[in-house]
Amino acid sequence: MSIQKVNGVNPKSRIIVTEEGVYKKASTAQNIAAFTAANIVGSKIQRPILNMARKPIKADLNYYERVFSSTELNPMMQKLFGVSEEHLKNAKEIKKAVDTVFKESDLSKYGVKLVDVKELSDVKIGIPKYMEKVPLIGDMLKKKVEMIKKNIVEGKNAAFGPKTGKIYVNKEKMPYAAFHEMGHAYNKHVSKVGKIMAKLRTPGMMLASVAMLAALLKRKKADGEQPNGVFDRVTTYIKDHCAGLALAGTLPTVIEEGMASINGAKLARKANLSEQSLKLVNRFHGKAWLTYAGYALATTAATWIASKVKDAIAGPKKIDK
Repeated sequence: MSIQKVNGVNPKSRIIVTEEGVYKKASTAQNIAAFTAANIVGSKIQRPILNMARKPIKADLNYYERVFSSTELNPMMQKLFGVSEEHLKNAKEIKKAVDTVFKESDLSKYGVKLVDVKELSDVKIGIPKYMEKVPLIGDMLKKKVEMIKKNIVEGKNAAFGPKTGKIYVNKEKMPYAAFHEMGHAYNKHVSKVGKIMAKLRTPGMMLASVAMLAALLKRKKADGEQPNGVFDRVTTYIKDHCAGLALAGTLPTVIEEGMASINGAKLARKANLSEQSLKLVNRFHGKAWLTYAGYALATTAATWIASKVKDAIAGPKKIDK
């Protein structure tokens, strides 16, 4: 075998020569197989972690739905719904407290508004105009937004729109979620750390996505092989540290979500919400936060394993000269 280029890739073959030895790059078919396998294995790792993290809040949401939909029922029907008298009492207090907590939070002076959502037209959220024109992705995002709006109307979700300054919540069905959304507004306008974390959420998620792409697409360097140019240096660094960067990218969301719950609880306590009712609210907040922590763990684990699978199948193989 004739090797013409040292410390680089032979222009007429898939051969890489470094001071550590001679290596052969993967073929196109091997790269496709590696990408497919890495994607599948990464998803197989990610999905069960996400499901495990979501399990506690799913169970609680069903219970909370029964509690807050039972407050106007007679005692016999309340017992049939399987909710405790104490929780019913807490639910009634929480429903009454939402407007009081919001008023005493002083968030309105920053232009924040609390919207009691009854129908889809009450929710004014959407995607950027330029994203609407992107093939496939635009339609996918629009469907996701419509699903979010539907869930808010049905009392299965709530949201704070940072650009509109509006908190969207069905106060009859999901009033306990209003405090967390007030916490997001508090992060944006009052908390210095919260403001930083809120601004880092989108760039962080982009970083996590880039790390995953690098894990799936970037070729592992052979021993002793040096990056060729700035772009190759940057992408090689991302590839080599993909799991750590994925974790770093998801942390602002995890931290900001946690701060929103903590600050929302502080606002509720300041407005004299009883400790028992606050416990019911915090129970929801804690289990909801687990979904974000689970997402960070799942994304990090999936990125790491995807990179390992990709390298195992399509990494450079050492050969004899």
